Amino acid sequence: IDGIPHAECTKGISCLNMTRWHQMNEFASTTGVKMAFGLNEMYDGRKKGEPWNTSNVEAFLKYTARQTFDDTIYGFEIGNELNSKLNPQDCATDAKWVKFTLATLYPDESKRPRIIAPDDGHGAVGWFQTYMQLTQGINDVYTKE
Repeated sequence: IDGIPHAECTKGISCLNMTRWHQMNEFASTTGVKMAFGLNEMYDGRKKGEPWNTSNVEAFLKYTARQTFDDTIYGFEIGNELNSKLNPQDCATDAKWVKFTLATLYPDESKRPRIIAPDDGHGAVGWFQTYMQLTQGINDVYTKE
């Protein structure tokens, strides 16, 4: 992302290029909406218990912070419905990394995007309870499908 900010996707139709990211932010700015955007914790084929390869997300967050998207980004969701793919400890570690990274990139807390907890994936109560205990004070928003 840093070297070629408007490069086309090379990993298939589900990847986001920076041209499209700018278009999404321009649309949000024009219409007055704020976006919640999901961060991919499964990048690079991650499995339970493995550390998150944050290189792609880190480049994306750094790029986004350098732009003038302050009025369009509500927050970043830490994955979505990951309870069948990752354990709550993995996701809690990831949430802590996102909180630290956003605090570094957005020193002005009033402009910092919120951290949105992952959806629990249709009733994974035990998983979500553990995640919530491990991330007290980390997440700003919780969602439920």
